[in-house]
Amino acid sequence: MRVKTKDCFWCGQPIFTANLKQHEDNKCEKNPYADPNNPVPPKKRQRRSTRNVSLPGPSVPTSISTTSFDMTHDSLALSMNEPMVNNNVSNVAESMYDYYDDDFLWENDNNMDNMDNNSNTILDVDNASVTVSSPESLSNDQLQVSTGDNDDESLSALANDMMDIDHDNEMEDNIINNNNEEGIFEAHYENQSSVMMTNNDGEPVKCSVPPIREFDEQLKRSVELYQIIQEKNITDDAYAQILKFVNDCLTSKKLAGKPILSKHMAETKITEMYPVKPVYYNYCPNGCRLYTDYISVACSCGLQRYKTTNLPNLQAVSSMLYKPLAQQLAALIASDSKREHLMTLSNRESEEPGVREDFFDGDVYKTRRSLFNGDLDIAISLFIDGFTPFRKSKTNMTIFNIIILNLPPKERYKNENMIQVCIILPVKPKSMDNFLEPLFIELRKLQKAGLEVKCSSGVFRLNVHLMLTSGDIVAVQELVYHSYRALYGCRICPIRTINAVSPEGAGNGNYFRGSRNVLPQFRDIGQFIDGAPAFSIKKKTKFAELESFHGALFFGLDEMHLIGANVSKRVWEMISGSFKNSTTSFELGTSKRQIIGSSVESSANTIPSSIFEGDFRNYYTKPSNMRSVDWICFLLFVVPTMVCDMLELQLGVEQAEAVVDALVSLVTGCAIALSWKISEDDLVKMESSFVQWHQYMHDTVPVNVYSSNMHYLQHIPEIVKLLEPLRCISARSMERAIGFFKKRIKSQKNPGVNAGNILRRQQACRYYNSLLEDKEGPEEDVDYEQQPATAYSINCNYEGDDNTQLWNYFESSVDNYIDVNLRHYLVKFWRRKFPNHIINYDDITDNIIVGRRLYMNETVYDAIKTKRKTDKLCHFVKMDIEVDIKKARRNAPVDLQVQTFFGEVIMYFVHEYNDILNGVDLNSAGCPCGPYTIGHTGGKRYDVEVEAIRSHAGILSMPLTTVSITDNVTHRNYYIYPKMVPKTIIVGDVGLL
Repeated sequence: MRVKTKDCFWCGQPIFTANLKQHEDNKCEKNPYADPNNPVPPKKRQRRSTRNVSLPGPSVPTSISTTSFDMTHDSLALSMNEPMVNNNVSNVAESMYDYYDDDFLWENDNNMDNMDNNSNTILDVDNASVTVSSPESLSNDQLQVSTGDNDDESLSALANDMMDIDHDNEMEDNIINNNNEEGIFEAHYENQSSVMMTNNDGEPVKCSVPPIREFDEQLKRSVELYQIIQEKNITDDAYAQILKFVNDCLTSKKLAGKPILSKHMAETKITEMYPVKPVYYNYCPNGCRLYTDYISVACSCGLQRYKTTNLPNLQAVSSMLYKPLAQQLAALIASDSKREHLMTLSNRESEEPGVREDFFDGDVYKTRRSLFNGDLDIAISLFIDGFTPFRKSKTNMTIFNIIILNLPPKERYKNENMIQVCIILPVKPKSMDNFLEPLFIELRKLQKAGLEVKCSSGVFRLNVHLMLTSGDIVAVQELVYHSYRALYGCRICPIRTINAVSPEGAGNGNYFRGSRNVLPQFRDIGQFIDGAPAFSIKKKTKFAELESFHGALFFGLDEMHLIGANVSKRVWEMISGSFKNSTTSFELGTSKRQIIGSSVESSANTIPSSIFEGDFRNYYTKPSNMRSVDWICFLLFVVPTMVCDMLELQLGVEQAEAVVDALVSLVTGCAIALSWKISEDDLVKMESSFVQWHQYMHDTVPVNVYSSNMHYLQHIPEIVKLLEPLRCISARSMERAIGFFKKRIKSQKNPGVNAGNILRRQQACRYYNSLLEDKEGPEEDVDYEQQPATAYSINCNYEGDDNTQLWNYFESSVDNYIDVNLRHYLVKFWRRKFPNHIINYDDITDNIIVGRRLYMNETVYDAIKTKRKTDKLCHFVKMDIEVDIKKARRNAPVDLQVQTFFGEVIMYFVHEYNDILNGVDLNSAGCPCGPYTIGHTGGKRYDVEVEAIRSHAGILSMPLTTVSITDNVTHRNYYIYPKMVPKTIIVGDVGLL
């Protein structure tokens, strides 16, 4: 029996299948890679252009004499007129083998046929750099052009704003002459070094960033318009209309300067200015592996690496764009404004003893502090997650997002300060370690030899350490396990799972009930370094090769995937009775679930959407449309209010007590875990809450409902203690980055190429903005829609970071507000303030200053009398007021206590003025509720100081019934607010005011 034959990839001769790979690697005369000691890189098809084109593989100069070299602005390319002979290419390849460690070669697939015709392709440019001038900032409301619509007024307004730029004589002299398209890039930088990866571990990675030169006014205005168009996500047709209109206006008014550049030219100039150049790697279309050599021509799955057409000119089937981390960090370090924000980690201390609000407050950092010896040493975290760029599509992409922990928490999660090294093309990697290899090569260099950045501000030397990685639990778990259905499936502790039929009745799964009272200790770090097959770690993890690796907690926990997409959703599934093979005590009847869903949906107008992070949707009809943040809102605000009350109605107060207490413990633990600041007392309360939840689940819920995510809740207290609050290691920032790319990826034919082009453009725009910040100084991060025309500062006694201000204030008189009896309440206020003084009505000054809005603690509050024309509820607030709880007793000593009140703000003047609700109570879960909603008439007016306001509040309104929706209906209004934790407030008694 003859063995099946296949044709050789190189010579086309039929070869037995068993000998095919050996023949292609070593024996075929036409295989240019037959000699591994002298590999010849493939000759790619050249572009039809008179411009320079890059060599296949990583960016290398035409001739290399040593491993240390400088590169000019055009040193990374070969001219089209220069013959690409095997001799020359062979010399380059030989140098590259000496140039990289572990024989790891970067491959660059610059084939134009593989570019996305439907996207805005960015040319693969040389290492030229152009500096540009700072734009006059345009606010968001200066461009109101809807997609596909031609609004002449909006276009005219934009044109006028664009033409208001000052054109003095000095700036006009700096405008680049753009008569010749090939000569538009005038500012080149000679002898600029690129990133250098040597095989000597003692040599640092060296980067040189071009200095800032005079700016080009034409490019400044062009990019200014381009950035606004990007933010508005306007179509190319609408962009062309705007561009034509603005240029016509510039021409008609004969303004100085050149016309605004086209979108393509603006993109090209921005990208050429960006010093970070992409590197391309070939990979198996099935996601099996990333090719890290020149020799392999096929994957073990049988798919070929190169297309069989146009031989011997090789063209990769699939390529991945990679933006080197070292170069991106160098661009950030070179920016004066960014560098000034970096915190020194060697002597970093907690701001408040016993309070955890950042990674550097955790015990892990304190044990790794010795890694950060220099002032600029950098700590980073890596987030990995997959996403689908198109609806109803099987296309999957994976993003590698990096956060710089040295930046302050308010800065590090902004889009412009995050780094994306790559977006893996539409394939789900089967071996994540292999696709992470380019990043690991850089990390090993950066932690040991460091990074040397040369820029106009000097030479900076630093080391970079990866401190943790997080993201999708399944994706991160694949970095450690071959299968997440292992006998010991928890990556944090060696808990033994129980095999049982799934609650859906579809096959078996492993579940994590564990012991009722004892939680297993963390895995030993040696299991990750050496592998532990007996405990389901079948191989060592590559992360253990890093000096900063600290064990099981290195992989963190992401609250978005843990609490949002899994635990909260699981709770609703238990409430809905979705499991065919399991029943729980949390299940509600269909009619009650309908009431909850419709009540939440109808309460949208009384919930300030700008304050609460998620949307309140109809959970009954649209559970599949819920995002992670929506499920978190459901758990924190709907479960302890509507769900708990409905369980009481269904089961009775006594029988529902244990069920409600269990749900309240879950909500309490999660609410504390999702806080930005966690004290020692919070840690104790959070741990006891999760223990109570676990014990109830262990005793009453079937084992097949206890999923891995329910088990991970028990590890949260220790993770917060050793690392930081979950919000500080949350993947929310990565989700924003994913949302950015999902809106802009349009090509379904080549989405990977499209995503790579978008990645290059947005990083170039960020670099452009950093140049502007350095040139003209940092600008305040202001929302122009919120910014007032006038602001009046108020001195307050509370501890806040920002001044309290009345926005858009004006002078008025007390008598102008007779309708609210303002003079009467001012007299009462001052009598409370100064009880030993005699204050009469005539003692009140007539002149007051009234503000239309209040700005406090980075939050804007509205009032009934002066509120904006908006459907958002922005004047209902939560207040903490100190009252005398023995006020009703005559001659009793003063006994002050802080109590919580809710009310509608009527107006802001020198002090705040509120309408406070009567009859606020706590339900069985400890959440505030009452009979009144917005616009009630049964409240009491009260005059307090502004520091009494703690936050905005919203109202969830639900009818309560014992039989049906129409019988015995009474409405209950739940007063919800950010950071709400059940049973933590004392509801104020209006009679004490």
